Amino acid sequence: MTQLSIFQGARSTRPMMVDSDDFWEDVRTGRWEQEITELREILRSQGKEAYNEKKKELWAITMSGLFRERAKDSIVRYSGLIQGDIDNPDQDPEQLRDDLALDPHVRASFLSPSGKGVKLAIRVPDDPEKHTASFYAAEKYFLDKHKVELDPSCKDINRICFTSYDPELKGNEDAIPIEVTELTQLTKPTQLTKPVQYKYGTVRWNEVFESQGMVIKEIGETILVQCPWRHLHSTGKDGDRSTIIFKDGTRAFKCSHAHCENRGPKDLENYFTPAVVSQFAEAYDHTQHTYNEPIGRPRKTNLEKRQERNIQPIEETLLNPPGFVGDWAKFITDTAWFPQPELALGASLAFTATMLGRKIRDESDIRPNIYVAALGRTGIGKEHARKCIKLMFAQTGANGFGAEKLSSRSAIERTISATPSCLYMIDEFGHYISSIMNPNSNSHLRDVSSMFLELYGSSSSKFFGTDLANRKGDTERFEIDQPSASIYGSSTKESFWGSLTSDAVSSGTLNRFCIFNAKEERPPVNEAGIIGDIPYELTTKVRTYNDMPIDPGAKGNIAELCVPKPLVIRSSENAKKIFRAFQKETLRLSDLGADTSSMWVRAAEIAKKVALILAGSRFTDITAEDADYGCELTNAIVRNACVAIRENLSDNEYERESKRVEAIIRESGSKGISMKDLVQRTRFLKSRMHRKALLDDLFDSELINREHRVIGVSNKPSIVYFSE
Repeated sequence: MTQLSIFQGARSTRPMMVDSDDFWEDVRTGRWEQEITELREILRSQGKEAYNEKKKELWAITMSGLFRERAKDSIVRYSGLIQGDIDNPDQDPEQLRDDLALDPHVRASFLSPSGKGVKLAIRVPDDPEKHTASFYAAEKYFLDKHKVELDPSCKDINRICFTSYDPELKGNEDAIPIEVTELTQLTKPTQLTKPVQYKYGTVRWNEVFESQGMVIKEIGETILVQCPWRHLHSTGKDGDRSTIIFKDGTRAFKCSHAHCENRGPKDLENYFTPAVVSQFAEAYDHTQHTYNEPIGRPRKTNLEKRQERNIQPIEETLLNPPGFVGDWAKFITDTAWFPQPELALGASLAFTATMLGRKIRDESDIRPNIYVAALGRTGIGKEHARKCIKLMFAQTGANGFGAEKLSSRSAIERTISATPSCLYMIDEFGHYISSIMNPNSNSHLRDVSSMFLELYGSSSSKFFGTDLANRKGDTERFEIDQPSASIYGSSTKESFWGSLTSDAVSSGTLNRFCIFNAKEERPPVNEAGIIGDIPYELTTKVRTYNDMPIDPGAKGNIAELCVPKPLVIRSSENAKKIFRAFQKETLRLSDLGADTSSMWVRAAEIAKKVALILAGSRFTDITAEDADYGCELTNAIVRNACVAIRENLSDNEYERESKRVEAIIRESGSKGISMKDLVQRTRFLKSRMHRKALLDDLFDSELINREHRVIGVSNKPSIVYFSE
């Protein structure tokens, strides 16, 4: 009997047990027929995005075994099965299902929930230590024998397989395990089956990696290399047996980590820069890019020198973390007239941090308090999250609601003294920041800014307020042990960034904030957007958090009067590895000396806070998945903040003009913009000399580059400006 874990939806973390044969029978006999029929109709009528969202409600199994929870290191019993997903096959899915069912290694073969793909249960050796190698063996076997590619995400031992409905499910109870050799992992197939041809011709990627000192060792015709995105790997390793290139050029690069499964040559080109890649290309025509003596410079080779120029939406997988944070964010999103999942996530994190406040910490004494800025244009749905949070406080009677307007340091001290773990929800946050950071503001307002900086770092110690005279004329001072202040501020982007100067970056004010950006375009109206009552399972969780004493060892009312003794949420060894790798990378980025380098100083701390909030909401240890999520989310947030800083922060008119010109050049894309066209687009500049000085400064600052190029039918070269 082969036992598997089954979950009531993709967001569920509480497993139940099911016999594998019973599961195949349920798929065949139609236990989920109604749900699958509805889902396929949504795919047909509403599209893939709506389908993917609805699919998360389906039951799902962990095909590779029985688990205590959905974590790689919580496996109880290995099943000797791996999942094989074949998406968008070249042949008819039903025919492919029937053909693959005849393979001696296939235990079950059935249609996917969409009906457009095939799912397999593949028999492998009954050894969890060989799971990854087993997947690579299966990947190679099915590509060689059946000419089909397995989804590389299935290599994760805790990968979930959504249920389906297929009355023609085929099975083979006598399926035999695939043979796994020691070299399987080194010779696994990749999606890059031919030498990559694009503007540089065939690239010798092994030499590219070697030039950057990223080759680890050679094994036969295989070369092990450091993955450029290794800081995001769940293992946290600099390089491993799954990050490879092939000398023969047929498979240029492949990293098996989930973060890198879709990365290919174009991503490598962007990482190393075209200038570096071109040196190792077989068919590179230099005449297309330079004329006579180059007037530019070699293109930048460091990732940090070419950081993204546009704010990127947070990946959908990061918007729906498991547990209370994800469930609460989903409720906020689902009840909004204008759903903004990024803002909902920020609000959920800030609220959950407040509820857990003084009650949890990690082993390095990181606390969950967090500062969130939610940005979006007017009328796009920024206020909805605040309404939901207010309703939650009202419906549960939970403590933690701070003030919405704070005009002085003493006001904050009184608030935090009465509610030591509190959430400040501030509307029009940009205007508020402008007032508290304006040097011309009164001293009470200016003190507010420094107060918030002090509170952020006082969550693990004692905060001493200022000496104040009370109404009786006596002097009093607030002393708050381990205060936990969180902020959820909403603002328009223009107001927020317009209120700041570069001093906000250098002083460390901005790197304390997690900045979430709403969609630029107003989303379609959600006709079901009405809050109503908050679901019982959410309010119950909040009441549990609220009733948890700050000293779990104390009894009765005394517990709330004690010095806080937070529950220690420990990190697994794999989680620690992930944190160390991420911290190493962020420290490197913070030491670069760039204008945004200081934004990386607190990134590792924020990643730990996010992971702590996720794990603390379950009252369990921090898993590798928690750490992975915290690092990924923080990485996305900080990189977007760096983009926004470069685009928006200006201390004077000259800098504002520079940023405007840089944006024009950047918009021209890889083809660049000629001097003639640039003059037409920059008539707002005072003079020709002013334009020249500004362009020279941008070039010297390595924000733009320039080359002589032959444009049009004329053989006369012209200066072309382009962004890196």
